[in-house]
Amino acid sequence: MSTDTTNVAHKRLHYIITTVLVFGFGFLPPFSSMTPYGMGVLGTFIGAVYGWTTIGMVYPSFVAIIGLGMYAGMPKVLASGFGSPIIVALFALLPLITILDELKLTQYCVNSIFFNRLSKGKPWLTLFLFFLSAFLTAFINPIVSAVIYCSFIATICRNANIEPYTKLPAALLLGSAYAIMNGQIMFPFLGTGLTFTAAYAGMFKQEVPVLKYLIFVIPVGIIMIVIYMLIMKFILRVDVSALNEYRIDPNTSTKLTRDQKIALAFFGIFCTAMLLSSALPKDFIISQWLNQLTIFGISASVICAMMLLRNEQGQQFFNYQNIARKFPWEVFFLTTFIITISSYLTAPETGLGKTLASMLVPLTQLPPILFIIVTMLLATIITNFANNMILTIIIMPVLVQFSGTVGLSEIGMVLLLFLTTQLALATAGGSPITGIAYSMDNLVRAKDMMSMALKVIPLLFICLMVIGMFFLQIIF
Repeated sequence: MSTDTTNVAHKRLHYIITTVLVFGFGFLPPFSSMTPYGMGVLGTFIGAVYGWTTIGMVYPSFVAIIGLGMYAGMPKVLASGFGSPIIVALFALLPLITILDELKLTQYCVNSIFFNRLSKGKPWLTLFLFFLSAFLTAFINPIVSAVIYCSFIATICRNANIEPYTKLPAALLLGSAYAIMNGQIMFPFLGTGLTFTAAYAGMFKQEVPVLKYLIFVIPVGIIMIVIYMLIMKFILRVDVSALNEYRIDPNTSTKLTRDQKIALAFFGIFCTAMLLSSALPKDFIISQWLNQLTIFGISASVICAMMLLRNEQGQQFFNYQNIARKFPWEVFFLTTFIITISSYLTAPETGLGKTLASMLVPLTQLPPILFIIVTMLLATIITNFANNMILTIIIMPVLVQFSGTVGLSEIGMVLLLFLTTQLALATAGGSPITGIAYSMDNLVRAKDMMSMALKVIPLLFICLMVIGMFFLQIIF
């Protein structure tokens, strides 16, 4: 049998396994507190993850959506997935990012990181600044940040002649995803950080002190970026010397053109609107208006305004039809399924929440400090397969109870849990941010990303526990 024939047979086998998992897992007998319905929903997720790893992004996402529709009802699934403002917004958001790339603005931004006085000729420092910028800007909208930084990485690989499917692109994508996930909880009054702290306040009837939150989460998040880079260098042995070969595209001007300034201004308006929608008090007219628009209305409004303008050649500034031909369907379908499954997988009807909670019961017999560490480890594992918010809500009460018995700050331990649940790097379904990184199949293979993540996560977990406990003792 020829190599090509063997590869085709293997490919068909992966398609068959993916399909069987999606449609057949639900026929297995339920375990623990899982329900037959929950087994079916879980099977769609397991099948999708297997397919993303072995096939690609589009077929597994389609099959998983069909399978989920069979268990939960297709109209409901389509409404919760394709009806989500975030998903619909991708039809405006992804073309918006595409035009920034076409106008060489992504290259201009990357050039500013590579060719400043501080980092020029210093690849590891350049890499730190790159990850740090991803961390510091993620709070605006993590999905937007993920799309932008994946575009940046594509530009870096192109201009530095970095070979696809090698260690460096995978390490860049994983590092950016990890930096963005830590950055999304940077502030307790915005975005994901606000969601976490609101859940804590509702559960325990006390607010998280903002100052202590900031001086715990931000420094630990930055230190973990450095730890990730040390793992890259000394454990994964990623060669970053290719970054020194980065060359400015000869078609990229050192000064912004008129069209670039216009596109940058509109993108700035979009980011400002996204920031104001979550930062302003909810009773403000502007915030009410922006929240009614949602991310779709905001991004679509920017697109419509850009369509009314003419570029320097006298043509329509934003030609949606031309831009849409380059629409990254892999990102769209994968993100759609991840956002959809996250709400169904942890619904009470599946029994998954009770199953996760029952897993904690035997651990309560452990010594308190060991219980805390094992619980955090369990959270690290499960966060790669379950919704971070639901996972946090399930674990928080037990963790808070045991924190007091060993003299550790309850709030500090909860904040450490928040950071632990950001280690969702091992599967494309761990979070939409990780999924977007995995979808860059022109640069990486999903199985290579997973393999690298499985090496990185245990080391990051150990370092996070040590550093987090140290900061916890100082701050709380």
